[in-house]
Amino acid sequence: MKRKNRVSARSIEQPFPNNPCNNTRRFDEHRYCREGPSRTHKVLNLIYKDEVVELLGVSPDGAWKNLRTVEGFIGWSSAKYLLNQGGEPLPDPEPATGQYRVTAHALYLREGPGRSYKALGYLKRDDVVSAIGASADRKWKQIRHANGLAGWCSGKYLFSLDDVEPPLEPDPDAIQYQVTAHALHVREGAGSSYKAITHLQEGDVVTGVNISADGKWRQIRLNSGEIGWASSKYLAVFEEPEEPVEIVEPLITAGPLNSDQQAQLHTVSLRYLAPTVEDCIRVGEEFNGTGYGHPSNICGPLAIAILQSAYLVSAQINPHDFWLLNPDVNQSTLRDAFPEERFNHFKTKVSINQFDWVSVPLLPGDFLYLYSGSRGNFEHMLVVTRTDLDQRAYATTNHKTENGFIISEELLYDPNKAGKGLFYRWTEKPKALLGSTGFGGFQLWRLKEKQE
Repeated sequence: MKRKNRVSARSIEQPFPNNPCNNTRRFDEHRYCREGPSRTHKVLNLIYKDEVVELLGVSPDGAWKNLRTVEGFIGWSSAKYLLNQGGEPLPDPEPATGQYRVTAHALYLREGPGRSYKALGYLKRDDVVSAIGASADRKWKQIRHANGLAGWCSGKYLFSLDDVEPPLEPDPDAIQYQVTAHALHVREGAGSSYKAITHLQEGDVVTGVNISADGKWRQIRLNSGEIGWASSKYLAVFEEPEEPVEIVEPLITAGPLNSDQQAQLHTVSLRYLAPTVEDCIRVGEEFNGTGYGHPSNICGPLAIAILQSAYLVSAQINPHDFWLLNPDVNQSTLRDAFPEERFNHFKTKVSINQFDWVSVPLLPGDFLYLYSGSRGNFEHMLVVTRTDLDQRAYATTNHKTENGFIISEELLYDPNKAGKGLFYRWTEKPKALLGSTGFGGFQLWRLKEKQE
């Protein structure tokens, strides 16, 4: 069911401050608590005279305050009738305005200004949002996305676009470059000692502006209009394809699961996204137990947790049993999770970067165990969480990046473009520092028939 974009009126499981402080207020007369910062929004609750509330944020014009009552209701009320507990108005923070760009790989959008509030969804890197409020300590921004989704997110991962100069008119003679590294930092100056302002992904196209004296760095302009410097080593001259490339919207394709089950599998997998190591540990401990959430070794429990959330394997399975699982030793654990009467089993010693994924494509719900082989340095488990009409396969899984471990949805391979996806990154020598696996082949478990 699609979530409505509204402020929740349910009780939040977070204690209300017992002692008066700078972020508590009281009303000098009865007032309504509304869904949004205007009288046109729906009334959620009535707040009585002298009732104490917690101030969460302020509207851009400063006329409305976002607050939480003792009962846990969150909403908006006119700032005109709010006083501090001593009776004198306290200065509130300046309302947040302007546009921001998301810098995290995935940024949770929450019901209130704090990690204890329920997540409403998430934003992706480079999403642009508008600020409509801010928490009292300015650490959280209340934002609205172009799709109408509104909520709170950490200001730490929002880059203000107010000071960014508008994009220059395209120069027909300017050289365009394509990023060849998996992730390429864009810095304030021509050198690795300069602060990184953002990063680009493999395949991104940028416009050349200038070049350093030694030729090792290039000043580039991003599509957003931002200007920065990047290493010339990972920028190749971009050539437009002779024929326009048709962009195909990723769609669910055939497989052992029906369309509803495939959609559910993909949806539940996104609940496990974690853009930082800290988030990974928190998410990992939810299904693998306290003290066992480090993202470097939760691949097996994560894959099982996703399958359980989609009701594809038994709820009686303990995901922790797949922590550091060895398939050659823990065969009974695998038989219990993937019984022969329901699952087919396949094993090969062919490396994942050499396997014929066109003839034998992966399908949603497939569980894989990747062998490191003599050239790898770790073994990995994952579940395929979606595929598309071009037979590209994706997985929500934990993996190492230049900024540490994260849990994200990643392309595994593209049968139409050799060398794309995690399967090739994990078997590519230059990326060995980020981990290598799959050289020794893999095992695969797949549901036998279409699930109706």
